[in-house]
Amino acid sequence: MTPQQMPYSLVERRTFLVRIGAILGASFLGKIFLPLWRYVFPGKFREPEQVDFSEDLLLQLNELEHGDCLRFAWGGFPGLLLRARNGELRVFKGVCTHADCNVAWRPAENDFFCACHEGFYDEFGRNVSGPPPRPLAELFLELEGEPAAQITKLTVWRNESVWRKQSEELDA
Repeated sequence: MTPQQMPYSLVERRTFLVRIGAILGASFLGKIFLPLWRYVFPGKFREPEQVDFSEDLLLQLNELEHGDCLRFAWGGFPGLLLRARNGELRVFKGVCTHADCNVAWRPAENDFFCACHEGFYDEFGRNVSGPPPRPLAELFLELEGEPAAQITKLTVWRNESVWRKQSEELDA
């Protein structure tokens, strides 16, 4: 008895299984080699030690109203600089701690929102609800000028210890 082929079949079973196997194999190899590639060649996924704001960003920051947020580049990730309703400046890495999705500031609700899995953070970066396990990564800022009036220079640091180390090297 010979096997009969269906007249409407576009792909044979063997060809289909070979293609599925190739796709699964490529996915598996990608899962293994992509982290290794990022480790050996960190490139844009590496967080910088510091970011100095350009004149254009300083102009945008000085025009920022209370309760608004400014996005800036933090290496390969977004950074968020929030001018709180009380005028205080807060800086966060704009990436959700659950699945590395970008978070957005919602001024009407006075919170940060991750649309991937509906994670919420308050204005201090603390996780309020949803799946995020930790607060937003807070960054350290150093500024010259008056925050309420005119900021002339702003530097964002990864953390306070990096800033202190840099300051000690300059003083020595």
